[in-house]
Amino acid sequence: MNALFPILLAILLTIVFFLSAMRRGVVGLLSSGIAALLSMVVFFGLFQLIPFLAYQVGEIDLSWKISFGVALVTALFSYLITRLIAGAIVKWLLNPDSPLHGFSDGLGGGIISLFPSMVFALFLFVSVRVTGTTQELQYIASAAAVSNNEFVEEAPGWPRSAGWRNLLEKIPGFAPIYDLIEPFSNRRNRNLAAITLFKQSETLSQIAGNDPVAGPILRSASFEELAGSASIQKALDEKSFLGLVLSPKLQRLAKKGPSGLTDLDLQGITEKGLEILSEKGPRPTETITTQ
Repeated sequence: MNALFPILLAILLTIVFFLSAMRRGVVGLLSSGIAALLSMVVFFGLFQLIPFLAYQVGEIDLSWKISFGVALVTALFSYLITRLIAGAIVKWLLNPDSPLHGFSDGLGGGIISLFPSMVFALFLFVSVRVTGTTQELQYIASAAAVSNNEFVEEAPGWPRSAGWRNLLEKIPGFAPIYDLIEPFSNRRNRNLAAITLFKQSETLSQIAGNDPVAGPILRSASFEELAGSASIQKALDEKSFLGLVLSPKLQRLAKKGPSGLTDLDLQGITEKGLEILSEKGPRPTETITTQ
């Protein structure tokens, strides 16, 4: 049941929106849904376009925080403007004299409410992916820190949010589409980011080195150059996991990586490393934490 939580939540809210549209009308929901969809398109489009243009024009690796700030402000502004415009248009289309008035409430309104429900589900699943990726990388980073002390007595389970994300990505077509939509949890990027964290631990890097996908990457000259770059070291020092995933240098290398990079078993590598360390005998430890 816990693994299905995001899907069940999306279904529950779809039902709530459906009933609300039947009883109170669909104008507000539909207007908000249109505005929210456009603002998400603006945000994700700008967020990926700004660093791309910066690199193409001046070979500048722009900080993700700058791109994020510009994209967020523009998206919020577009939401407010679009909400007003869409509200006026929807009211006009569904006014009492319009042949479409039957869709303003009742069963027709409930059917129309499926559109804003889909927009909400899109946002919800993006949030689950980002949260799952952040907590997964935090777990791996903490495991790497523990393993540097060569012993761990007991570690918490794999982050639940990462399990939710993985379940969603098993839906046919879900992961490739979301990889294109949002860059925060792109599978190639996040898995290469995890490999940079494995490198911080002798034990985890040895286990990853035996993996048919992670091993060749770890031993490549291009990865060594990436791992030694100032921007990656800064992200590691600051424990900025989104900054790690969104590093332009990392993303460029991830695009060139093997096809198996999208399906790298991060949980298996990490848990195997912790299992090995638990058998080494008591040593000073650090606590593995998840947010």
